[in-house]
Amino acid sequence: MTIVLKINGEDTNCGLVWVVDSSDIRMLDDCHAKLRNLLKKERLAGASLLVFSNKQDIQGAIKLAEIVKISKLQSYVCIRDLYLSWQTV
Repeated sequence: MTIVLKINGEDTNCGLVWVVDSSDIRMLDDCHAKLRNLLKKERLAGASLLVFSNKQDIQGAIKLAEIVKISKLQSYVCIRDLYLSWQTV
């Protein structure tokens, strides 16, 4: 799931929140492809990216560092800031 954040309803986006289900590696490629397509949009150039790795408490969950590696998140030069977090919901 990806959420695009806006400030004051303007068309200027300040960032993206990318929520990854870390218990399902099969969905990671599909989610990453959708994120990659979003980041190609000109209006998101320079946007900050917050990555939430959900369900880290489930046995066999992909660790956040592995998600970053698989998704090659550091390779996105269009991202101004990259914030990583994990969530056990």
